[in-house]
Amino acid sequence: MVLSGFGLCRIEGKRSQLYLLTAIFLLLLVFLMMQLPARTEPGTGEAFSVYNNYISEAPVVINSALFSQRNITEDMDEFTEDFIIHAYTKNINLSILYIIGHDDFIAVSNRMSRSVNITTSEGESVIGTSDTLYLDEQELVNIEFDTIEYPFRIDTSRTDIKILFSTEDEGNKEVYTYD
Repeated sequence: MVLSGFGLCRIEGKRSQLYLLTAIFLLLLVFLMMQLPARTEPGTGEAFSVYNNYISEAPVVINSALFSQRNITEDMDEFTEDFIIHAYTKNINLSILYIIGHDDFIAVSNRMSRSVNITTSEGESVIGTSDTLYLDEQELVNIEFDTIEYPFRIDTSRTDIKILFSTEDEGNKEVYTYD
């Protein structure tokens, strides 16, 4: 029997009604238990702004250290630590790894939230958080962070800086490189 012209059939019989209600209940249960996939949202732009601030100020720190004949790596470590603390006061969870090539050495300083793998022609090394690794002159340094490899070409004929910059909050992660 058709109800009011809507094309719906009237279900007669208690067994049919029980099956229909059970099916509706099971579908409702399945939909309620399903987890919605995490959405990928574009960044707020704040992380990119902090990244731009860092890459504009880092060369000034290096030039100042060179001019004053101070240790470049120590000055950059101090600047980077201060920068991370400043970002934290703005609720930005910031991690930075930088590579400085100068004269005949390369310094890789890890201020990331976890250890990173470093691969060069000399072999592979793991560098922990807040550690610095000094290398002989290399042309290519590969950094592996969170299973992603970031290759950096280093020119030691001049003072060269490369940066791996990461922010993370509530599942949203942004990674920038400066090469």
